Amino acid sequence: SLHNLSLILNKIVIVSNFSNLPGLRILSLQGNDLVSVPDFSNLPGLLVLSLQGNDLVSVPDFSNLPALTSLDLQWNNLSSVPDFTNLPALEILHLGRNPDIVIPNFTNLPLLHTLEIDKSNLTSVTEFTHLPNLKILDLRGNDLTFVPDFSNLPLLHTLNLKKNNLTFVPDFSN
Repeated sequence: SLHNLSLILNKIVIVSNFSNLPGLRILSLQGNDLVSVPDFSNLPGLLVLSLQGNDLVSVPDFSNLPALTSLDLQWNNLSSVPDFTNLPALEILHLGRNPDIVIPNFTNLPLLHTLEIDKSNLTSVTEFTHLPNLKILDLRGNDLTFVPDFSNLPLLHTLNLKKNNLTFVPDFSN
């Protein structure tokens, strides 16, 4: 059965729930004209979902995708996203280039190690207190004037704050 389906750079406007492809592990739909997507509840084994570069204004919480490890939602028109509480296996989350997106307080993403929210006009961010395994945080190209010290993120090794409105260097001594 089909495991990897790439439909990159087409002109797709509507997609089904892919109920005829229960073995799908990787679904790449970037660069289409999607304005909405189903919750893909018929794909419980899906590991990677890429919806980058569409015209999405909202997305479901994908709560029926417990195995999902990577979710790419950058280059859309999302003003908000769910907190993805029901995606405990999520490791990589790309939310960048969504103008004026509001970032929720992610509370149940224990395995998340990469979070990208670049070029999204953010004016503030939380301390991401509930992301103990976060290693890479990309906040470049926003409108941040202040950032927390992120001392609660012991594994954080890469923090990109390039091209913001910071007027001082945050104290990262903790």
